[in-house]
Amino acid sequence: SFLGDDESLVDESATINDRLSGVIVVIGDADQGMRMLSAIGEISEDTADREPPDIIVNDSLRRPRSTQLVQSLPQRVRDRVRGVSMTAGGGEDQPDGPFATNAYDCVNLIALAAAQAGSDDPERIAAEIPSVSDRGSTCVDFAGCAAVLASGRLINYEGPAGNLEIGIDGDRSVATFDVFSFDDGGIDRTDRPLVVAG
Repeated sequence: SFLGDDESLVDESATINDRLSGVIVVIGDADQGMRMLSAIGEISEDTADREPPDIIVNDSLRRPRSTQLVQSLPQRVRDRVRGVSMTAGGGEDQPDGPFATNAYDCVNLIALAAAQAGSDDPERIAAEIPSVSDRGSTCVDFAGCAAVLASGRLINYEGPAGNLEIGIDGDRSVATFDVFSFDDGGIDRTDRPLVVAG
């Protein structure tokens, strides 16, 4: 662990390096997390005889204040960095903007739950939300789902991003994350989605 007010993180990085860890996890904000990655990069130059460990970072490091900070990492270190962040933006055929897909899904889930409840009572609507996101005929938009409901069948609203399931506690029971890395220009790129079921 390290503190944000440490002038240098080289000592902390050297301690990590001496442990010969196969994986390093850096959890920090864009500033302090990048400071630690830079210190790991400095130490790695002293250990060029062995492969650097895998480095897992959190979502705050996906967009550092400067791509030059990422570019300045030794290539062999930068290539080992992988991050995990919530999928926030719309993909192809999805609403544009940060979390637009989430907002779109939220509105549709509420409207479909109201239709299934046959009521505008918030408690009855809330009680129906889990049942419209699981265990029925899969549908991806309001019109399609409403038609299935009108025929008397249960629905499984998946929305534009897919993998949408709300548990009886009201929390998502499936989430999609991006696994990301950095290119030579220090720009983040999504390598693949990661779907986690609870």
